[in-house]
Amino acid sequence: MPFQFALKINYVPELQRIIKEQLQLILNMPLHTEVANDQIHTYAHEARKATKRLRAILQLLKPVLKEVDFKMALRTFEQIANMLAELRDANSRLLSIERLIITFNQREDHTSLVVVRNYLKTELTQIEQKDYVEIFNQISQHTSYIEYQMRNWVIDKPGRMLIFTSIEKIYRKARKLVRKAYKHNQHDLLHAFRKQNKFLLHHTELISNIWPEVMEAYISEFEKLSDLLGEEHDLALLHTYIETLTNNNELSDEVGTALALISNRRTYLQNSIFHLQSKIYVDSPKSFAKRLRKYWDNWQANEAFEYKEEF
Repeated sequence: MPFQFALKINYVPELQRIIKEQLQLILNMPLHTEVANDQIHTYAHEARKATKRLRAILQLLKPVLKEVDFKMALRTFEQIANMLAELRDANSRLLSIERLIITFNQREDHTSLVVVRNYLKTELTQIEQKDYVEIFNQISQHTSYIEYQMRNWVIDKPGRMLIFTSIEKIYRKARKLVRKAYKHNQHDLLHAFRKQNKFLLHHTELISNIWPEVMEAYISEFEKLSDLLGEEHDLALLHTYIETLTNNNELSDEVGTALALISNRRTYLQNSIFHLQSKIYVDSPKSFAKRLRKYWDNWQANEAFEYKEEF
């Protein structure tokens, strides 16, 4: 089933169903068999997506979970992400440089990016040779453990209050972070904002049935912003990584140009991020949560509104 609440179903069993489905996506990774390189990336990507959604659900449940349970689950999902981080980072570096090549292909100095791209492609190939069957088995063990632990969780707070109190809190945090990032131009703040925005993307997906047409618009804009933030973050990591290649004799002549083009693209992305977030985060946190809460109440009540034309 989709990553969303179904109509007229109590939110507790719905959350349990959704959590179980996301855990199963991780457990669907191949075990004890050889895996082709393209499959490695597919399985790793699906596992990372599932852990991000589960972490978003954790943020909703944080007020009613025991602190030890919350921290244990969060730590487990972080461990899973870390096991796939080397592969993800190497793949992201390569995809980022390839996007830059397309963006700057009209510039003569874009050939510097091609040289760096070839180096990163070789690096990724080496990383793909690791024993990912063993890594997937370790991830499966972690996932099975957290699945067992979650069976003992007690979630008894009313869903309406729990969900929208948490969303309001995360929305408020996101708003503060992006304003600080704009004021101080610090990547760490922008990265922290990226995480909160991603939570809100997944939360709007979860409750998308409350008013599908309106929520699809929210999801679309949160997703656009998430993509911009993701590309900017990947380029920041790529910039840091390429700086370490300055002493590489094969790349030393290309590093400076590559770094300049990365900075150019990041400036464009940051301007786009701040422009888009000013539209998405225009409501106060209380107003945003109140609006969604009213949509939820109408959805649960299944009220039919009749509008009459006035002349």
